[in-house]
Amino acid sequence: YPWWLEPRYRAGTTPGHDILYSDEEWEGLLRGFSPTEEEERLMAEHELDVGQIIWRRVKKSEQDKTDAPFLQEYPETLEGCFLTAGGSYFATPEGINHLEQYRHTLAPPKEIVDRVPGSSVVFPPPALHVWQRPQMGRPYAVWVDCAGGGLDESSDYSTIVVLDCASMFIAARLAIKVAPQELAPMAVAISKHYNNALLGGERDAYGSVCVAKVREIGYKNIWYHVAPGQVLSIKKPELDPWGHPTQIRSHILGALREHVFSGTFHTSDAWGVQQMGAFTWTKAAQKRHGLKEQGKGQKDDIVMCYAGLCYIALQARSRYNTTSRGPAEPQPVREGEIVTVGRHGLVLDRRPAHAAPKRWLR
Repeated sequence: YPWWLEPRYRAGTTPGHDILYSDEEWEGLLRGFSPTEEEERLMAEHELDVGQIIWRRVKKSEQDKTDAPFLQEYPETLEGCFLTAGGSYFATPEGINHLEQYRHTLAPPKEIVDRVPGSSVVFPPPALHVWQRPQMGRPYAVWVDCAGGGLDESSDYSTIVVLDCASMFIAARLAIKVAPQELAPMAVAISKHYNNALLGGERDAYGSVCVAKVREIGYKNIWYHVAPGQVLSIKKPELDPWGHPTQIRSHILGALREHVFSGTFHTSDAWGVQQMGAFTWTKAAQKRHGLKEQGKGQKDDIVMCYAGLCYIALQARSRYNTTSRGPAEPQPVREGEIVTVGRHGLVLDRRPAHAAPKRWLR
């Protein structure tokens, strides 16, 4: 999304402009305004006005003095999405930027919906962006990245992302500003819609509130992090759902990087690729050690969802009907055949009608 789609990003004299001037200052700026060749091109190609160009000059001067240059934080072209400072997390030492593979795969969503069939839960604007509707017989995973809520500019987005675990393709994305307890019903509705997907997330302060609400609603297919060597105790036979950030962040980020490098992770979401383009080793270290990020516009909620999904994709596939070559193709029901299907679509038993199923499968 180029920066000029945001109406606030302009200079002027009236409220609603990101940079305000007095009438006298503004008149002087207009008298002395002379666009550069690059600015003339932007004004001609994208119909930008003087207020937008002056805003660009001020912001570019500020940003280019930091570790986050203007074109990284406020992209103007697709190439701008791939600029990074501090070392791209998705580049190798020989200088290969592995995000280049997404340059020709980006596409707008097939549809944008405010609810899914069979659910009364409504998704506020900008609603659920859908690149792939749920396909019968395919395993899906859903990852939730919770924020604290709030509608002002400084508030973070709460994000839900859906992954087709067979093709490793991002099927849908919801990014809205709501509180964790409001996000939970939306996560459940989306998970149910996508073949009762495996639902994961981070169990931080906000995530704990969200997953508690998910369990209260009654959704069962929840991901649990089991650390290597972890043993269940008779004193606490039940694991806590999801995974604590200190336990999983390095693992989930490594899983995403591995899938990107191997070319097995696929997305058409320009917003997600833009966030990956701005994700540096510095940001990865901050995530791993729980440090607070500095600066505005450096969001990575979608990146963290991608990372979590790559980490749990194999487990989501293993819970579904799978073969070594991927999901098993659904077999048609033959005439006179009795098919017993479990809660998450797993075929438990199939036999001719004259042969009674086992009692525990009835």
